[in-house]
Amino acid sequence: LQSRINVSRQSDIERAARDCPVVFVAFDILRLDGRDLVSTALRIRKKTLRDVLAPSSTVLFADHVDNDGLDFFQQVSSSGMEGMLAKRGDSTYQPGRRSRDWLKVKAWRTQSCVIVGYTSGQGRRREHLGALILAVMRGGDLKHCGQVGTGFNDRMLRDIKARLDAIRVSRSPIHRTPQTSEPATWVKPELVCEVRFAEWTSTAILRHPAFVGLRSDLTPSDCSVEKPLSVGAVLRSRDNDDRVAGVVSEASRPAPPSSQKPLPDEQDIERDLRALKKLRANDHWEVAGRRLALTNLDKVLWPDDGYTKRDMIAYYVRMGPYLLPYLRNRPLSMQVFPDGITGKSFWRKDKPSHAPQWIDSWTYHGEEKTKTYIVVNELATLAWVANAGVIDLHPWHSQIDAEHQPDWAVFDLDPFEPATFHDVVDIAKLVKAALDHFHMKGVIKTSGQTGLQIYVPLRRGPDYDRVRGWVEEVGRAIGQVARDRITWEWTVANRTGKIRIDYTQNIINKTLAAPYSLRPARAAPVSTPIAWEELDDSKLRPDRWNMRNIQRRVNEVGDLFLPVLDGDQDLP
Repeated sequence: LQSRINVSRQSDIERAARDCPVVFVAFDILRLDGRDLVSTALRIRKKTLRDVLAPSSTVLFADHVDNDGLDFFQQVSSSGMEGMLAKRGDSTYQPGRRSRDWLKVKAWRTQSCVIVGYTSGQGRRREHLGALILAVMRGGDLKHCGQVGTGFNDRMLRDIKARLDAIRVSRSPIHRTPQTSEPATWVKPELVCEVRFAEWTSTAILRHPAFVGLRSDLTPSDCSVEKPLSVGAVLRSRDNDDRVAGVVSEASRPAPPSSQKPLPDEQDIERDLRALKKLRANDHWEVAGRRLALTNLDKVLWPDDGYTKRDMIAYYVRMGPYLLPYLRNRPLSMQVFPDGITGKSFWRKDKPSHAPQWIDSWTYHGEEKTKTYIVVNELATLAWVANAGVIDLHPWHSQIDAEHQPDWAVFDLDPFEPATFHDVVDIAKLVKAALDHFHMKGVIKTSGQTGLQIYVPLRRGPDYDRVRGWVEEVGRAIGQVARDRITWEWTVANRTGKIRIDYTQNIINKTLAAPYSLRPARAAPVSTPIAWEELDDSKLRPDRWNMRNIQRRVNEVGDLFLPVLDGDQDLP
């Protein structure tokens, strides 16, 4: 509208009106015929407004959608529009006040970008990076498209900088080196990230970009400029679902739905946790933009340690930024302990009928049963799950958009007495040697109870049968080297004193505890990623890290499990 401002001459006004026509869109009415409508419900005010507005080409009624907010938001997001307003139909008008009855839900554009470098951090970021230097593919070459310095938390800054430092180069990978306000470090153009932004500038630079996350499923060649759908296409297709699907498919490959939700800011998390401490045993809690009804917060779940449900919820929310990457887009099996770890437990796979509508879910049509699973795509869902008494979090090895294709192969190593954890460590080293033979990388974590679990990231493609067959083949080859220490017996009684390499974990619906999941044992142990070198640490135990010391651990070493998300390896 800038061209319509400060125009005074009649001829200029007429020219501006012709070149930039303006329409007034009325979205509310507060007074009619001397009657104050401020305290009237929004739904009634909107009906009143529609009734009093005469047909006009310059004054329009701001239409709305009732109830189908999620579907409408998906259309808004796909169209490239900035976002939408979500308003409670029974809300009153509250002049001069911000209210959760009216929410601005942004859906800015997103773009996949190649990371070509980073600038030095300043101030509180002096130990980290300042901003990522980005590029996109244009005409077959990398072209600078801006820098992104917002959307990170401290953990992300540490982890991303460590990954970038491992691929540093001396010169810019872009032909025309961009100018930066701070000293730049250049890297090989290998990592891809997703950013959201307001618009492209006239010089092909991203305006107001914010970091969303790394895209391990994309390569630099995938980072062409993404063109959002027009608003008209969405509006024309609102009555034709098939046409909507067809239009969306023409856009550049979208990010998985959850990857467009930035990880929570650490300051916001700590603010919410301070509020959690002050709640009554049964109370409502605002966390990560959601309102939850919490119950029995002071119930003791770990009797020997005195840890309560409140402690568990706080743990999962604080560790959420570490956990979410391994839960997103994956069906979740949950082990519920209503009366703590010494009471009876049960497994829950179906999403309960009382779960809030905003919690994501996915329905699996199995051969025998159909189940609708919870999918933890945001921090508030994790908090809700913890409030439901879930201690053990067991995500699938595959994601909901390709449920038959696991993202990793799993070697699950468990000892059977009198075999010890030291025996498990020895077998883990043999698995590592086998992976080295295949020139494959793997990541390893403690189970939090008795064993170790090795994950081998895979490029999506092979189904569970093929992955399971490969793990069994490797396991049996290792068994030839350590025949007296490895068992393949199905009967537990026949496994005495040996280690089982459980290849049968590589089956759809079978799960292991997620990295950073709590375990139902004394001291609240945590399934913790470790470095391979730590297998030689005499202090290593499967329950070494727990609810109280895991935060210090990740602050010191970062997230050692991140490479499992790379998905850049093929089965031999």
